[in-house]
Amino acid sequence: MVKKKPWKILNLLKKLLLIFLRIISIFLLWLSKSIIYLLERPDFQVLKVDYHTYIQSPQWKAKGKIFKKKVGDRCQVFPWIKLKNYAIHHCFYSNLGNEKWNIDCVVLSKSAHAIVHSWLAGSIYPIGVSEQEKKGSKYPNLFQRVFHPTFRTTKCSMQRGENLSKYLDL
Repeated sequence: MVKKKPWKILNLLKKLLLIFLRIISIFLLWLSKSIIYLLERPDFQVLKVDYHTYIQSPQWKAKGKIFKKKVGDRCQVFPWIKLKNYAIHHCFYSNLGNEKWNIDCVVLSKSAHAIVHSWLAGSIYPIGVSEQEKKGSKYPNLFQRVFHPTFRTTKCSMQRGENLSKYLDL
């Protein structure tokens, strides 16, 4: 019977301990990132913004100008058509007041915006989000959720999801 040398057993135990510690550190890193993610979600933030007041505010108008400039004053659905007026479309309202371009908001022509709020909402005429939800269809519905990523492909100088605080005096 061959006896194992004690230093080999110690080395094996040392390696097992290192592997165990590495697994624990990876788990703790994952756990801390998960907690940070949950705490930074908009529904955990205390500040609630009134949509109608916010849309009329100088902060929102300044963001709109920045968004439009970043897409070269083009519609993100129909970039080959250059118009004078565009709408800033909220894909989601959960981050209201702290929108990120190409995640929460995109630049659309009036026609493209009408498509999102009419045909994709299940209506012949453009309807508001509150009206869509009254009809029993939560915003964004399945068709709108599928459509939203299609207009996030326009090339722009601003990085996707970049926070606007460095561009605004807030």
